[in-house]
Amino acid sequence: MMTVRALADHPDVVRRRLRVLAYCPGQVFGTGLAADLSLARRIAWRAMGTPVSAPLRRFVPTLNTRRVAGVTLGRLALGEVVPPEGRTYAALRRGQLTWPDASELARDDRAVTTLWQDSAALVGLDP
Repeated sequence: MMTVRALADHPDVVRRRLRVLAYCPGQVFGTGLAADLSLARRIAWRAMGTPVSAPLRRFVPTLNTRRVAGVTLGRLALGEVVPPEGRTYAALRRGQLTWPDASELARDDRAVTTLWQDSAALVGLDP
């Protein structure tokens, strides 16, 4: 979030009128991202990628299907969804796109600037 905020305010990004967003698809089972989990967890993760998880989505707002997460990401990338003014964080909750506030730390302008400058220095860029 801090990197997205810093990048969104970067003069080159502003000049080119680019949109910078962070996207949280929530928990999306069946994506192959659980390959390094223990066998028991991999089995549970794989099962959650089936219709078995449908009832849980009523109670756990961060559970989303691959289809909904992918379609939403595509709509964001293609500019079909325009974020509310000043929003750079999109989160999928119960299959619906939301625009929650970032954490307190991610809203700290000084911390954002420090992270950007330190990151640039670490990779040899001019901040």
